[in-house]
Amino acid sequence: MAMTSTTMERAEQLRADPSLLETAAGHWLSVLAPEIAGLPRASVIVIDLIEGGYVVAADRLAALDAFEARFGAGRPGWLHQIGGNIVVGGSIV
Repeated sequence: MAMTSTTMERAEQLRADPSLLETAAGHWLSVLAPEIAGLPRASVIVIDLIEGGYVVAADRLAALDAFEARFGAGRPGWLHQIGGNIVVGGSIV
């Protein structure tokens, strides 16, 4: 998914202010809650922090690879484990 000038500008804003990353992640996790609630426990998602698209995989490395393949390198994302006991939420910039 190619970044337009608008998405590139938003990506730069997110990179410039790390607090925006958590805010955007919280927003998208809330919006996507009904969809991701049905995903298998312990699966890993990476959410595109600009437009809210996401990928799902069985582990972190597969999720990161899928995210980069779908959204391209350099796209800000948030990694989250579904129902996991270990916090793996974190930004990818």
